[in-house]
Amino acid sequence: MKLHRPKGSSDWANIKPKKWNRWQVVAAQTHGYVTIGNAITLIGLLLIIAGAVAVINKAYAWGLILFTIGRACDLLDGWAAEITKTKSYVGAFVDVTADKLEGLLVLIVLPIATVVPWWVAIAILALQSYISLVSILVLRHKVPIFPALSGKWGMAATWAGILSYVGAVLFDGIPGALFRLLGLCLIVVALSLSGYAASLYTRQYIGLQTK
Repeated sequence: MKLHRPKGSSDWANIKPKKWNRWQVVAAQTHGYVTIGNAITLIGLLLIIAGAVAVINKAYAWGLILFTIGRACDLLDGWAAEITKTKSYVGAFVDVTADKLEGLLVLIVLPIATVVPWWVAIAILALQSYISLVSILVLRHKVPIFPALSGKWGMAATWAGILSYVGAVLFDGIPGALFRLLGLCLIVVALSLSGYAASLYTRQYIGLQTK
């Protein structure tokens, strides 16, 4: 199931208006912005912001809970778009933008709160910035770009690593050390997957340049 990936510009683009479901009617009237999927994406973003505030205030348990639920929304938004048949380029853009904002916020706040090492934040931000730059260059050719599967898995591993680091703060001794080790391993996996995704985007851009 290719979440957020429509056949064409949107799920309703090639369907006669009389056959649109209620969700597609609203989506079409708002150019794809008002959908259940986008609403869930926004809720997820707000939960991540709330989680960051909790961590700053040293409410680490609440931060962990809010981060986890917020990231769960990233799975639910695509599922909702699939079920309601409202996938579109707009939905894909909203999803990617929210992902980037959430990642940027957390990777600035958590190192400041000494929860995540600065080198982790810098490495991830540098790689994600490169991917964003290449994506923008591809979009300048008016070619739609969707998150690579390796990139999605890389982001999932990144968040799993971040959650592990937050979990490490909640425990002393061996349990805390194990959580930090798990976080480190997951970050290494995340950087590898995201690096591969970056290579895919780069190849796509080079391919457009040679046409």
